[in-house]
Amino acid sequence: MIEKKHFESPLPHWIASSLPAAQISSVYEFFVNRRNIDYSVNPDKSYKAPFPVISIGGIRAGGTGKTPAALLVGRMALEMDFNIAFLSRGYKRTNKNVFIAKPLEKVSWHDCGDEPAMLHEAIPQSWLGIGADRSACAGIISKSLPVNSVFILDDGFQHRSIKRDLDIVCVSESLYTDRMIPSGYLREPVASLSRAQVVFIIGSISNIDTLTDLQKKIRTQFPDSDCYTLTQEPDCWVSMADGKRSDTLPLNAPLAVCGIARPERFFATVRSMGIKPCRELIFPDHHRFTINDICNTHELYSNGLILTEKDALRISEFSSEICSRIWYLKIKLKFLNDDMEIGFKKKLRSFLSNKIV
Repeated sequence: MIEKKHFESPLPHWIASSLPAAQISSVYEFFVNRRNIDYSVNPDKSYKAPFPVISIGGIRAGGTGKTPAALLVGRMALEMDFNIAFLSRGYKRTNKNVFIAKPLEKVSWHDCGDEPAMLHEAIPQSWLGIGADRSACAGIISKSLPVNSVFILDDGFQHRSIKRDLDIVCVSESLYTDRMIPSGYLREPVASLSRAQVVFIIGSISNIDTLTDLQKKIRTQFPDSDCYTLTQEPDCWVSMADGKRSDTLPLNAPLAVCGIARPERFFATVRSMGIKPCRELIFPDHHRFTINDICNTHELYSNGLILTEKDALRISEFSSEICSRIWYLKIKLKFLNDDMEIGFKKKLRSFLSNKIV
């Protein structure tokens, strides 16, 4: 019998809790498991890249901090004197051809997608390979990479056509209460975490008790996986007009605009900073903002706009006049304590040193 309680779902609750939805989720889970078994039994189906591959992925559809985690790992590898190349599908980009960007090359989110563009902008020394076939991208880039290089596969846990040497999976506090698509947001069952060498639990510092309990549960169920807790915290506000940074928002009662997978997290973060938006507007994830979207909201609300960094990237080509009263929030990902950060850095350095000769 289906449990009668509310849970997160892309469907209306009365449909998500229905028997037909549960049956469809069971069918979906069956085919996911069959595909995973096929790759496990036939490892030669996966392409072996000439350089080590670190996959940063998740078992939930959206909103678990995969891109900030990829950025964190990329920066660590760079600090350890390794070259990095991000591989991504480039979701919602307009250019459908294979796209390759060299270090320090200026890129447009239209060509590579908003999340890869964020990664390349944050680490301009990185290579970028975008395409549905990430194996092909890896093959192309490999011809130009120096010997001490590593691939970072963004959102790659389900992309098993390319072999990975280290699987890092990001999860949220809803891990054990979620359900398989379409009833819930799970792409794979929780049991799939057995394939991961590392699990990142990512959430808010205000929810630390839940995150700590989740870490204990994961460590018990998956003792072979190293588990780390990280928190997403505000870093600073950045002006869309001139790039100026500020610890405090120079706007009163702004309009909060959000087009990411879990907008409630952005709104909760804003409110936790003592900011009270005049209204909160939600757009679909990866929404392609138009000038009218921004101008119309400016006409309705003269208080200024605030949005996420990923949303800001998708309006970066708008004029400074249009963006004159728009600020976006940069978020930083932090390990719960120094011991966890030191432990993960040690693991990453050991992995890279053993894999790269």
